[in-house]
Amino acid sequence: MDIEIITVGTELLLGDTLDTNSHFLSKELKNLGFNIYKKVTVGDNTDRLYKEIKEGLEKVDMIITTGGLGPTNDDLTKETAIRVFEQEAVLHKESYDRLVDYFEGREEALEGNTKQACFPESATVLRNDHGTAPGAVLEKSGKYIAVLPGPPAEMQPMYENQLKPLLEKKADSIIYSESLSIGRLGEWEMAKKVQDILENYSNPTVAPYAKKEGVILKITAKAADKEKALAMIQPVKEEIKEIFGGLIYSENGENRQTVLYKLLKEKHLKVMTAESITGGLAASKLIDIPGMSNHLKESLVVYSDEAKEKYLKVNSDTLKEYTAVSEEVCREMVEGLLENYDTDLAIATTGYAGPGDNAGLSFVGVGYKGKINIEEIHFKGERNKIRDRVAGRALEEAIFLLREEEKISK
Repeated sequence: MDIEIITVGTELLLGDTLDTNSHFLSKELKNLGFNIYKKVTVGDNTDRLYKEIKEGLEKVDMIITTGGLGPTNDDLTKETAIRVFEQEAVLHKESYDRLVDYFEGREEALEGNTKQACFPESATVLRNDHGTAPGAVLEKSGKYIAVLPGPPAEMQPMYENQLKPLLEKKADSIIYSESLSIGRLGEWEMAKKVQDILENYSNPTVAPYAKKEGVILKITAKAADKEKALAMIQPVKEEIKEIFGGLIYSENGENRQTVLYKLLKEKHLKVMTAESITGGLAASKLIDIPGMSNHLKESLVVYSDEAKEKYLKVNSDTLKEYTAVSEEVCREMVEGLLENYDTDLAIATTGYAGPGDNAGLSFVGVGYKGKINIEEIHFKGERNKIRDRVAGRALEEAIFLLREEEKISK
């Protein structure tokens, strides 16, 4: 089934209100196996809405609208949908009775809201448990219009409890996805390695995404049920794992800090960071995870050369010869943590955030059980974006080192 989503409201067009409804519906409908043909926002204009619905139904099986429901002139969406299908509205007793209860003792308010309870006799009315405006599903000649309220606190429960069960009866398949989070590589590098997979699979599909948390490969299958979708996804997943091996830091969408926390907890380890370019961002990401206080006892921000010398015993000659942004200094920062503080795992960052010619050049270092790994990295972009990416990469490297040591121990 092809579906178009229309969000209604001038406030959405002007950017005064963020459209979260179409995002929510897209994800929900995708998981039910429906094809999202189009998403569009229309202002509070009856003629434009009529034209969009009329033309949309020539291309899709169903249109779902959000917004434009309510008393008086606000009820433009339902009235427009009724006009498109050339139907007539009559009083829906159950909806009216709910309004009577809601506006008990306020006759004038009840009178002003009564039109909210009027629908075509053939419509399936969707009860609103969180507001006064019911939704509805209208049908004519195998085409459907579903009208839902605009406020997410009303729309989402109405969809979940009433529209979704109706849609599930029409769904003959589901869409299910799993993801692999891959470290160290950019989107282009990662896509190049799996080019054949990207081109040769149509179901399941494989698609790369560059997100704040790094590069993700999403494997998506369309099947009759989740079990069949998993059976389709698994061979592709194994093929991808053969290509990337240890560069995959998460197989279930968990972010870096969550993965690292689980490793620290499993191994009963303490971690400490010494941060220059990231200024505490790596530690902040770790502290986002409940329970991290059992593993992260303290953290250092060593932004100046003097701080690196004072707190980490970085050699002044090393700083003079190589500068603070160097593999040599990053190594001494890691050594300084391991030798002078009570920690099992050490994480260090140093680099140029910008502006300047060297902006983005950074080093991250991690140390554990006598082994120290230093990675030189180059990121482009705005200053704070670079800093955030360096912090994320530092956590990645910590994950890789712990897993590498785990394999050696076995």
